[in-house]
Amino acid sequence: MSKSDKRSIISYLKVAMLHIIKWYSQPDKRSASWINSIDNSRQAISEIRKDNPSIPDSLLLNSWDKKFNEAKKDAEREMNQKSTVDKLTLEQVFNTKYILTLIFIIGLLWFFW
Repeated sequence: MSKSDKRSIISYLKVAMLHIIKWYSQPDKRSASWINSIDNSRQAISEIRKDNPSIPDSLLLNSWDKKFNEAKKDAEREMNQKSTVDKLTLEQVFNTKYILTLIFIIGLLWFFW
């Protein structure tokens, strides 16, 4: 595994975490761009790992807490508010489906109409 691949995986992990933290912290501001960012980060991690099967799970797990703390700090700065999210699980980062609800979409349409 190259240093570049390692840095990329860790960077994509942080980006996914940042947008997931914002997702849970600001439900009224959820957006398709956050969903796209989460999905793109997941896909990039998956592709790098597929191309480099020797990359161990421990790479993600050993970086998890540090990247979560960095992502939370960045999210709070971007949101200009504190987040109540204290941790993220593997499930939330890699498997949870993030979708905009119909009620949210109708609210957006009403707002811009």
